[in-house]
Amino acid sequence: VLMEGAIGTYYAAKYNGAISEYANLEHPERIKEIHKEYIQAGANIIITNTFAANETSLNMESKQIEDCIRKGVSIAKEAVAEREDMSQEVFVAGGIGTIPEHGEKSEEEILEEYKRTCDIFLDEKLPVIIFETFSSLYYVKQLLPYIRKKNEDVFVIVSICLNKNGYTPAGISARRLLEELVEIDDVDDCGVNCGIG
Repeated sequence: VLMEGAIGTYYAAKYNGAISEYANLEHPERIKEIHKEYIQAGANIIITNTFAANETSLNMESKQIEDCIRKGVSIAKEAVAEREDMSQEVFVAGGIGTIPEHGEKSEEEILEEYKRTCDIFLDEKLPVIIFETFSSLYYVKQLLPYIRKKNEDVFVIVSICLNKNGYTPAGISARRLLEELVEIDDVDDCGVNCGIG
């Protein structure tokens, strides 16, 4: 199975450093075009353009974030529906990036925001949810039973972020995190992405 690469870095390279998530609402055609490029290149899974779609990263209110995420799902679904080769099986994965912790929000508030994002993806009946570039499993472990209670069949992927020495920004080794992930029944797939350059 081939999964698409990054949208954010690709979008920034194409559009002078712009943040891709804003484009869900402002330039949806640009995001759809990127999805289509990945599908044409052979991707079987495309990830919604929602990595940084949270209140802290985008400096938006909850309702605006929900609109941004739902639009991201809609754009990805449209790109799949409009693919040139209908024999190519393509799934849409709901992408969740880490919510920055600057002490402005409590852990409970952050967890609730993650849950709202999961709820949108579950409501939109996406077959895959991917937690992207996480440096700790603290919130993931709390979200997995929440997701499974609502949908036992959704395929959950967790990818971790490492530095060049094989440690996460939280100081946890890749070996320890991956061993931990493999032991969690509710995680269907796990791996490493980003962080090193």
